[in-house]
Amino acid sequence: MRDPQVILRQKIKDYAQTCVRYGYQRIHILFEREGIHVNHKRVYRLYRIENLHLRKKSTRKRVPRPLTLIDIYTRECLALHIAQSIKAEDVVNVPNRAWYERGKPESIRVDNGYEFISKARLQV
Repeated sequence: MRDPQVILRQKIKDYAQTCVRYGYQRIHILFEREGIHVNHKRVYRLYRIENLHLRKKSTRKRVPRPLTLIDIYTRECLALHIAQSIKAEDVVNVPNRAWYERGKPESIRVDNGYEFISKARLQV
């Protein structure tokens, strides 16, 4: 009688060759669908022993995000703030500096970016 580990290892290799982008968790699900009840930790261990682990996806380069303050009436750029990540404090401080130099506007219109939904912005 063959060792059950050898059979499992062979089945894991077969799944990994036919479904290249499947990791150990997906292979474990395929075992469950077949009615083969194997602990997910065992599947992971055998998956790693066979050197089948997936490559990690490369991280994307972070592009600096601009925060632009534009006067719609005159189409003039009042402030331009560029950073890797824009914090809520920046969203408050950049318009405050422009308002200090030019005075507060009657109304403002903002896009609904995530940086505008914060406690710091609501306190202004």
